[in-house]
Amino acid sequence: QRAVRERERQEKFAAERAKADAEQKVLNEKMAALLQPIYAALQAAKIECAMQGASIATGSHDTVIHIEREERRSGSGYHARSSYTGRYVVSVGTTYRDFPRVRYPQKKDGTFNVAKIVATVRERIDTVARKVAEQKQKAMDKAKGAGLAATLKQKLGIEENSELITGVRGYRYTISRNRSEYRESAAPADHVYM
Repeated sequence: QRAVRERERQEKFAAERAKADAEQKVLNEKMAALLQPIYAALQAAKIECAMQGASIATGSHDTVIHIEREERRSGSGYHARSSYTGRYVVSVGTTYRDFPRVRYPQKKDGTFNVAKIVATVRERIDTVARKVAEQKQKAMDKAKGAGLAATLKQKLGIEENSELITGVRGYRYTISRNRSEYRESAAPADHVYM
């Protein structure tokens, strides 16, 4: 009898699991269809991306696009309940590390504000590219300043490890009573700190 009950329980669990998987598959297909106009607009804007189920991968956690069902929450604390509204929300980004996660709700006609979503993704990609270019420029300035400082030290007969002439100036400033921060400033092109 125990074996029969166990088999019935296993069969019931398998049937419920198959039903849930089928429902999830239908939901994923519906969400992927809703993302198609956004995917087409991203490709038209020449942004590298790939459809991955109910999301669009763009190569960065700051620009990845997800779609999810909109929830309505009622109550608070232990008695809180949530239910789905039948509408969907598209979000850009997954963390709050560099950029905030931005949510775009579905409009009344069932579409999303594709232009704003593409503009957000483009802005984030451009910001990251600008930061990378600034870091490269700082590294180049630092190297140029160090080379010029070494040449001047050699010409003036100053010992090599002297800090009298340097291409980079480091300074520490106080943020609060127990905290300070160290920053470095590279000299402009063809200049050194003395």
